[in-house]
Amino acid sequence: MKHSNFLKVYVIELLAQHRINHYERELEIEPNVTVDIGWNAARMAIEVNGHANKLIDAWFSTDEGQRETRAAKQTAKLQKLAELGYTIFVFDFCRREEQEQKLLEFATQASSKEETFQEMNV
Repeated sequence: MKHSNFLKVYVIELLAQHRINHYERELEIEPNVTVDIGWNAARMAIEVNGHANKLIDAWFSTDEGQRETRAAKQTAKLQKLAELGYTIFVFDFCRREEQEQKLLEFATQASSKEETFQEMNV
């Protein structure tokens, strides 16, 4: 299993433990723009960052320019999502102890909104 998948699975298992659902994995917002975990109708999403991102930069980025390009792509993606009306929670796995409660609050709110939107459209 790739490291980035492990990080996403960790978050998905955390959501499952708290009975948070109504989300999609690898939600495509528009062509070439996906989020790790998303609630489309609620326009909320989670991006998972962590060890894998840092290790990729440390092991494979031979110069500072590559690391800057990766960071610039992430910033551009988050800006694009904001322009599309999405609220994004960036979960940094390296800081999971301090971020888990905020992640769960965000996901609970997103799931509740998504469920409400789905009920309205039935």
